[in-house]
Amino acid sequence: MRDPRRSAVAVTLGAVAWGAADLVCSAVRLPLLWYSPLGRRFMVQLSGTGAELDYFGHLLACAVVGLLSAALAAWWLPKLDDVACRRWELRCVGWLLIVVCLTGALHLTQLWGRIPVPLVSR
Repeated sequence: MRDPRRSAVAVTLGAVAWGAADLVCSAVRLPLLWYSPLGRRFMVQLSGTGAELDYFGHLLACAVVGLLSAALAAWWLPKLDDVACRRWELRCVGWLLIVVCLTGALHLTQLWGRIPVPLVSR
């Protein structure tokens, strides 16, 4: 049976990678999967032109990065001793707190001073 501490560290590393991917996808324009509800289709592009949503592409990118990181950590962590595993546990929690704070600050700065403009009806 797996050691629960090593499993927790692997999951926390996956969460850190998820948060880092969220931060990068929010700060840098990357080609993501965009959904157009008016046309009912998915497109891969850098930004939306109207009422498109990048939620699905953003979620997919973060999920892939987080799952791959957790899988790599689960493969690598059994090779560590208990002391090293405890150090990684503390590092991961610290990194997770930093990534959450940075992502929250980024989203707050993006929303600061933003004036919502209604879509023009035709």
